[in-house]
Amino acid sequence: MRILILADPITNLKLATDTSLYLMRQFIAENHIVDWAEPKQLSWLGDRLVVESNCIEEPGGHEVGPKLEAAKFRELSGYELVLIRKDPPFDVSYQRLCWLLSSYEGRLEISNSPSLLLQHHEKMLPLTAVSQGILSPNDIISTCITDDASVARRFVRSLHSANIIMKPWLGHGGRDIQLLDAQGFVDEADKYFQTGERWMLQPFEDAVFTRGDRRVLFLGGKYLGDFVRLPRSGQFISNLIRGGQAFIREMDAQEKELVRRLEPWLANLGLDFVGADFINGKLTEINVTSPTGFRNYEDLTSKNLASWVTEYLTKKVARKLA
Repeated sequence: MRILILADPITNLKLATDTSLYLMRQFIAENHIVDWAEPKQLSWLGDRLVVESNCIEEPGGHEVGPKLEAAKFRELSGYELVLIRKDPPFDVSYQRLCWLLSSYEGRLEISNSPSLLLQHHEKMLPLTAVSQGILSPNDIISTCITDDASVARRFVRSLHSANIIMKPWLGHGGRDIQLLDAQGFVDEADKYFQTGERWMLQPFEDAVFTRGDRRVLFLGGKYLGDFVRLPRSGQFISNLIRGGQAFIREMDAQEKELVRRLEPWLANLGLDFVGADFINGKLTEINVTSPTGFRNYEDLTSKNLASWVTEYLTKKVARKLA
């Protein structure tokens, strides 16, 4: 099987922990051919999609990066499987990538589905789960999404919370998240809304310092595993890329119930890779654009999730070709 991974430049990735490199090495170990390309190398030419990709000659490892063959133009129809592994933000360039790829969904297997990535915003998915009756409002952290300072002010006043979290609606990876004094925000809310940025506001859950932020991995709607991330000393953001520390801690009954209700819903949505985040027993985000943590989970448990992923995707390809 020939596989294309559309992702960020390999030189930008962490060799030891990046999920895309982790999956690439597993596919090559199973004797598949893997090519790598950046989204900007995908073009529509005449009546077909083409990509200028580099075949992975040697997969590399934790210390040495992959060795790439010289780039060649290839028709997208020459691949059996395409993995969309570009990191967020889900901006205009990401949308362009998905628009181009969605025209090929009936011809080859693309994961996660570009049309589903266009449809589902990962910060919106928990709210969608509530609106569809899958979860109750108490299963998620109270949320306001707005670009209106007066709306934000009213929401924060209603929380009775000493501190709030404010993050960009299109943010990712813990970037530009602010921990703010609630009353201070109410007094100066207008200054945060002068650029036209749409913001997401939530009460701050200080349980992140003790219980952590749990990443729960799903594949095709089925639970794979989970681990907890704690912020480093003096910080409040637990993302591993921001210095958070990962470890294993068993889920409590409330978290297990969230997983039980999410599984059939995620399966019905048709998303392959999902990384859900829980804080204090509540769902905060459902990451679908290149979710991470698969390699970290193996480091913590010695369980090779990559082999489960390749088996799952290989079966999907076989069904598509049948």
